[in-house]
Amino acid sequence: MNEDYIDIVRGIRVPGMEKISDRSYIEALHLDGLYDYRDHIKKGIFYGGRDFSNLNIEQSCRGLSVITGFKPGARFHLGHILFAERIAFFQKNGADIHIITSSLENLLRKGEELTESNEDVRRFLSYLYSSADIDSQRVNIIDDKNEHIYELGLRLSRHCTSKQLEKIFGEDDGPISKRIFPLFIAASYLVPQDFCPDNKNLIIASPFHDPLISFTRKMAPKEGYKKPAAIYSKGVPNLTGKSLMTSKKDANTIYLDQDLSEIIERLRKMPSGGRAIEQHRLIGGDISNCPFFKIKCFLSHPDNLRNVVEGCANGNPCNECKNKNGEDLIQKIAAIKQKAGIIMSDIP
Repeated sequence: MNEDYIDIVRGIRVPGMEKISDRSYIEALHLDGLYDYRDHIKKGIFYGGRDFSNLNIEQSCRGLSVITGFKPGARFHLGHILFAERIAFFQKNGADIHIITSSLENLLRKGEELTESNEDVRRFLSYLYSSADIDSQRVNIIDDKNEHIYELGLRLSRHCTSKQLEKIFGEDDGPISKRIFPLFIAASYLVPQDFCPDNKNLIIASPFHDPLISFTRKMAPKEGYKKPAAIYSKGVPNLTGKSLMTSKKDANTIYLDQDLSEIIERLRKMPSGGRAIEQHRLIGGDISNCPFFKIKCFLSHPDNLRNVVEGCANGNPCNECKNKNGEDLIQKIAAIKQKAGIIMSDIP
């Protein structure tokens, strides 16, 4: 694994990755935008980006292609709600949305079989669209196994050496597929330019994708494509607060395809920032180590966060806090589940 990738995992910005600030975000888009989106920046949820502040989009996002993706078979969890909100923000402000169903990484890098079903994709998209009122009719879904991506990936291979590919994630042993998969990921990031050739291009992803996106930006001009900009954000913590929610089977992740009663039970049983009873009453809870509060920071309005902070400082019991202040999360999840069930039949 290369040093840049290790630094990203540790939370260190690597050379060329700019810090996203409230000012650079607003100046880049010239928009009032959505309050919760700017609030994500103030709370440090946005991690960084590449060329984001140089987009110079005037008044709206028209003329912007926003590119993102997910792996077929992924289970939609609470963290994906932020993913949906990012897509909805740009779509509502006029951007063209391109979503890549990305299974090549699993095949080439991890040696997993392509066993996903169309039903898995439809289920994920139904939750995605329902989470933030995304207009599904204005989303371009691209399967990364199509012939055009294969062709572009092979063309890109003419412009790089095996050493360059090895350096992306430090894959210097094992099957050659582990080293060549970045070519096809780069191709999938660039293909939306064929649909909207005059648009500027922005990839929204997690910071762990930066080595791939940096490689894509180097390769793009060699085949006549524009370098895409990128914006990264942190993932939502799981119920322990010590790692992130994941699409893989995980007892500490909340998936929206679970029964609502099970989701409620998991939220109420999750750890909190409580201290020993007498100490808790005397000096309040340790909110900096409270997994419940960390999840609230990502998914709740600031007014609801204030109630949690004040109650914790006053020594309110943690169970009482979770029961009272978790209601907005539960209502949000219930609404998404209900709408997803309705619209799934409309997704081809």
